Amino acid sequence: FWADHVADAADLATDLNYITTDLSAITYAENAFKNNNDQLDAFFLSETKAVEAAMSFDLKRPFGQVNFISTTGINTNLDAEAVKVTFAKAPTTFNAIDGTRGTETATLAPVDFTAFANTTATNAGERHLTFDYIFADPDAEDQTLVDVTFETEGTLGLEPISVNNVPVQRNYRTNLKGNI
Repeated sequence: FWADHVADAADLATDLNYITTDLSAITYAENAFKNNNDQLDAFFLSETKAVEAAMSFDLKRPFGQVNFISTTGINTNLDAEAVKVTFAKAPTTFNAIDGTRGTETATLAPVDFTAFANTTATNAGERHLTFDYIFADPDAEDQTLVDVTFETEGTLGLEPISVNNVPVQRNYRTNLKGNI
């Protein structure tokens, strides 16, 4: 099974965010990877069962979620800043047949977006700035390690923030917190 967002419920055959013509090598559709995109959420399951009259299945996510969280109040000058979060060494394929991520990696560099204007307060005044879904391994022993760069594109001249070897595990969130 593979389930993801479609543009039109009447047209389930048209891939929007992933190319799924080969379920053993699912990839991102061209220009589909965008920060803060709930439409990139997807689910899969590979299971062999005898067909019964009523069946149910529990699908799981093929990726982990990476979040950037500011631990201090956001400076109001940042509200209109364009932001880009880039992932290096990120897996670009997923095999829904055997449940493994591909070994081929690339840099996922989506278009700029405004992260600060609509941030929401979380615990103790923290602000959730951005999230992304990255294909990942299923357990703690084989975590997927990616390099992440968070940068603003505006006039404030903030230095990019880079974090290397960020562990990403399937069905888990990795939270990168700091004073941004």
